[in-house]
Amino acid sequence: MKLKNHITILGWIRKYNLSLLKNDSISGINVAIVLIPQGIAYAIIAGIPPIYGLYTAFVASLIYSFLGTARQVAVGPVAMDCMILASGVSAISFINTENYISVLLSLTIIIGLIQLLMGILKLGFFVNFMSRPVVQGFSFSIAILIGLQQIKNIIGTSIDSDNTIYKLIPNIYESLEFSDIPTLTMGGIAVILILLLKKISKKIPSALILVIIGSLLVKYIPFFKDISIIKDLPSGLPQFGFSGFNYSNLKELLPVAITLAAVGYLELISIGKSFEAKQNEYKIDANKELKAIGITNIIGSFFGAFSASASFSRSSINTNSGAKTLVSSLFASLFVGLTLMFFTSYFYYLPKAILGAIIMVSVFSLIDFKEIKNLYIINKIDFIVLIITMVSTLMFGVTTGVLSGVISSIAIMAYKSSMPHIAELANVEGTNIYRNINRFPKLKKEKDILILRIDNELYFANSEYLDNKIDDFIAKQTDINLVILDFSSITNIDTTAAAMIERKIHSFSLLDIKLNICSVIGPVRDQIKKYGLYNKIGPNNFFMNIDQAVSEHKNKRPLEFKKYTTQTNK
Repeated sequence: MKLKNHITILGWIRKYNLSLLKNDSISGINVAIVLIPQGIAYAIIAGIPPIYGLYTAFVASLIYSFLGTARQVAVGPVAMDCMILASGVSAISFINTENYISVLLSLTIIIGLIQLLMGILKLGFFVNFMSRPVVQGFSFSIAILIGLQQIKNIIGTSIDSDNTIYKLIPNIYESLEFSDIPTLTMGGIAVILILLLKKISKKIPSALILVIIGSLLVKYIPFFKDISIIKDLPSGLPQFGFSGFNYSNLKELLPVAITLAAVGYLELISIGKSFEAKQNEYKIDANKELKAIGITNIIGSFFGAFSASASFSRSSINTNSGAKTLVSSLFASLFVGLTLMFFTSYFYYLPKAILGAIIMVSVFSLIDFKEIKNLYIINKIDFIVLIITMVSTLMFGVTTGVLSGVISSIAIMAYKSSMPHIAELANVEGTNIYRNINRFPKLKKEKDILILRIDNELYFANSEYLDNKIDDFIAKQTDINLVILDFSSITNIDTTAAAMIERKIHSFSLLDIKLNICSVIGPVRDQIKKYGLYNKIGPNNFFMNIDQAVSEHKNKRPLEFKKYTTQTNK
């Protein structure tokens, strides 16, 4: 297999030219300006020293640029992933300890391995079980928890952290009276300034501006000299190392790893697809993306990087700055690398209150109240899934929240498919077209014919429901001589449904009602023959379309099934 199928940069770099270099380099630097303060802040969310955020920013951007297919996506530390890391790992290990860092890096390896394996086996579709309402409800609740946890940095006092809201809120309330005035002043002003700058223009690097202003205030203004600061950040590029895989926590880590592997992939593919739709120069390969982010996380963990994925805000900056290829990610990585080598000392006076403000505004911006309201209006079932996920995550933690959301989504999907839509059809006068009489009430039904279209596959979960619904239709219409079932929307029939159809054949014969089947697709026709229904229904009772079945009934002229099978096999 060609190497460029794995290292995707080899597939397009030969076509690269200097006209692209200017935009890619500027875009990469613009992304890095935002990425550096975000990396420091997001490491704090994850509960590890800030330098690990810069390691993740440097390594993830570098590796993904060689492997990814989404050329305008910016990869690195992401707020929501860090929230899940903190929530999931803190229950296993103590935050800010060497053991905690070891567990977190071990978790990153597991995440990468899951993503890589899914990519190799082409199992990206499994992530579809995490529906949009589940991801939204999950991210909204995590944003609330992490935002509340940052209050300790903004008010300058310690708060007992917890991953459940009913414990966290009382802890915050009890700590408010111990607030540090200088820290609260700086944190409050920082929140207001970030919001104002975002309102003026989202292109303004508000995080970087606040980092510079906050550091200068601490260094030169006596009122702020005693507030908590970052202090020393190690200089130099991350070194290769392996602290040993933490097998003892594998059982506890696996649910969190599966969640993060799925969420990280969803972030990457959804953001990548949103930008892919705006151009026609490249196509995103979902399974290659799984491999790319998986390898990025595996290799990154050996260089002190935690779980990485795509950031919508940084990807937007990248695209709006004119990025056309992943060379922009190379420049972002280069800029972060230079910062690690020569400029980490400039972050010594960076106040934690500023980082707390950056984090709080960043994560609370993930909560889209308009989206929640719209979901309630347009689809109440999806709204219920969102609320179930959100409440369970807030009350019981990350794993329970995601699991409850996925289970509720599957349960609702099963519930819907167990009661499929059945349309009673009638002819549009002067044509051979048949439509739903509930949507077109002026259509006239045939007095002795019942025509039904079943809009789902036929399987064990809905066969009893369909059996009863057909009986209900027959009970409402007297003197029925013929029931025509339109199979155009049916893609599968299992043995339970086949047994139900066989029962209907028998019950119809007792009522002197004839059964016709029309518009059967090839695979379903094969199943009908396999189950023995073909002969029981009768070869002459299958038709190409509804109009043929109705015409044959009116004219009492049999239509040979041989013609039907010959035409449909063409």
